[in-house]
Amino acid sequence: MCLYDAVLGDDVLGPLAVLHPIQHHADREPLGHLSARGSRLALHGDVDLSLADHVFPALVDLAGGAQGEVVLDLWDLDFLDVAGARMLKRAVRRLAEVGVDLRLVGPRRAAARCLELFDLLDGPVSA
Repeated sequence: MCLYDAVLGDDVLGPLAVLHPIQHHADREPLGHLSARGSRLALHGDVDLSLADHVFPALVDLAGGAQGEVVLDLWDLDFLDVAGARMLKRAVRRLAEVGVDLRLVGPRRAAARCLELFDLLDGPVSA
């Protein structure tokens, strides 16, 4: 069990919470989480306005230490709103500044529509 000091605040605990598949973050229902295995990351669940600001620092911190290309698998992403897509665009830009190419792969059709708005689609769309 992870025990974090609640006085750290939402700006610190939020990015930590999205790294855990089982979340206990205040009264909020767990929406989504970010997982990593080497230079391959995956985004799971729902990423919307309530979670985007927490995913951004976690994603940039995890991917920022890599060299070259980092793949972000979106196959298990159930929902993505404009705030989530905007956050991914910011992450792509920020990582490009440090030489990391964040490539988004495998989004389902609903998430893919939102990614298209920000010119983030790189490959095929999952059903």
